[in-house]
Amino acid sequence: MQRELFGGAITAVIPEAFRDASIIREVPDNQEVYVDINTDQSIIVELLEQAEEASNDECGLYHFKQLAEDNNAENFEIIKNEDIISQDIPNIKIESIKKLVLGKQIISKFNEKDPDAQNIVNIYLAVIRVPSIETDMLISYNCPVYIGSKSSSRTQSKEGQETISDELFKQLIKSFNVVDWELFN
Repeated sequence: MQRELFGGAITAVIPEAFRDASIIREVPDNQEVYVDINTDQSIIVELLEQAEEASNDECGLYHFKQLAEDNNAENFEIIKNEDIISQDIPNIKIESIKKLVLGKQIISKFNEKDPDAQNIVNIYLAVIRVPSIETDMLISYNCPVYIGSKSSSRTQSKEGQETISDELFKQLIKSFNVVDWELFN
């Protein structure tokens, strides 16, 4: 389903099962957050000032590690770190650096302390760095692959579905389009 983000300045295909999180909680102005409450999956589009401390080559890894820190991840693993080729994100024609990072994070929801409450979550992250506007655009997709036996997510989440997740993320970044670059002025 084609969604308008940031007042229509950006569009992307996000599955219908994902709901706008701003309906149920406050979301910062620099983020668009969609959640699927049946699977505990989420899609986040975030617009950030370009991280000067991260080189162009390392910007994907830098932001993945920042996400792990923000998620209070117990541990994380990088599975893939590569450039995104133009045909995989065809609507971004502006001079930019495009990185894809796929990894796993061990996360306890709501800072649950019991080790049996830890979940393993696949994190798909696309970083589009646009130096001319000093912006890092992040597109992240979080997909639980294992739910801890004492996790508060245990009753609502579905584990696995990695093949579906790969396709969903490919479709998401392929459809991602900045319709109005004035958003960044």
